[in-house]
Amino acid sequence: MASNLTKTTKSVKKFLIYFAIFVIIIIVADYFTKSYVPITPPSNGIINSNYPQPNIAFMQIPSPQIKNLPLGNSLAKISKNQIKFPDFPPVVNIYKLKPEQENFYEANRARTLASLLKLTSGETKTINNIMYFETMEKDRVLSFDKAQRLWNYRSSNTNLSKLSISQEDTLISSGISFLYQMEINNSDAFQKNVSTCYLTYLDNQGYYSNNSTNIINSAKLILNKEIDLIKPVQNDLPLLKAPIKRIDYLDGIVNMTIINQGKDIATDMIYFNYKVHDYENTVGIYPIITVSDAYDKIQNNQGFLYRLTEVGSNIFNNNPIPTINEFKINVENTKLIYIESFDSNNLEPWTKYLQPFFLFEGQAQSENNNLYSFSFIVPALNPANYSNL
Repeated sequence: MASNLTKTTKSVKKFLIYFAIFVIIIIVADYFTKSYVPITPPSNGIINSNYPQPNIAFMQIPSPQIKNLPLGNSLAKISKNQIKFPDFPPVVNIYKLKPEQENFYEANRARTLASLLKLTSGETKTINNIMYFETMEKDRVLSFDKAQRLWNYRSSNTNLSKLSISQEDTLISSGISFLYQMEINNSDAFQKNVSTCYLTYLDNQGYYSNNSTNIINSAKLILNKEIDLIKPVQNDLPLLKAPIKRIDYLDGIVNMTIINQGKDIATDMIYFNYKVHDYENTVGIYPIITVSDAYDKIQNNQGFLYRLTEVGSNIFNNNPIPTINEFKINVENTKLIYIESFDSNNLEPWTKYLQPFFLFEGQAQSENNNLYSFSFIVPALNPANYSNL
């Protein structure tokens, strides 16, 4: 009897021990289950903590409708000079252009600029919202379209002498200095590092040539803006910027021609053109494809040939359409850019945005062994964020 009681007592103790262990396991499991919150990646797939998450502020963006430059063939080989592309952020800012409307203060700015250029102090005439300022001889004319916010200045200066300055950086600096004088670059948007200078010969008919056989009598400046590409979340990372360009590679946000010494705006600037666009305060943040995906799109004929100029030729003339054997991309020159359309067109909704593109550049060889400089562009947004692809 005592023996059975002892056995029963031992069995009860074992049961209590096992039960206590079971309870502890349940409590511990319940604790970890409640404290564990699974990390669900965002639906856009962006998990890089160095950059802000997308907000898709403008919903889908109309995809850019851009024409390829013509080629004599469509199956040219495309290669690159090394394997690895530069690193790019997973998201970029998207800017929307404000509707075009007259800014009343700009009429007074036009009068101030006319005085700076030593033209008539008041407009000589106004036709269909366009203000005109001229010299007495009418050989220099400034016009400002108040509704379109379009500036144009032209001098019929002929018999130009040799250009005094040959340093391209210095000439670009002169052009940007003129923009400050015209109160056009108060926000420091126009920068040297995204602008280009072409040393040119300008003939009496107004045609440019960059052939070295001609006397260099002018500098044609393609002045472009720079804007924030994306601001990293981490303070120790730099703010990334990107150039703003036009659809035509040889067309700047501002186009300007400088002569003489490039110092006096009234005598040394003979051409100026600028179409003003402002951007909405709301900025979208959108995911982009990888640079490798963009390169694959070029391989699959899904990019746009943006520039093709024969080395040593007059790039301002329409040259014969070449047949290219191979495009070789210089990987180090790859970058992200924005393209701003000259006009914001209701019939082409994509023109209402600064459109981001990957830019690939390099040299190409034609079937007759001539060398060409080229640029390809590829729309940078994730395809799901375009409305009409």
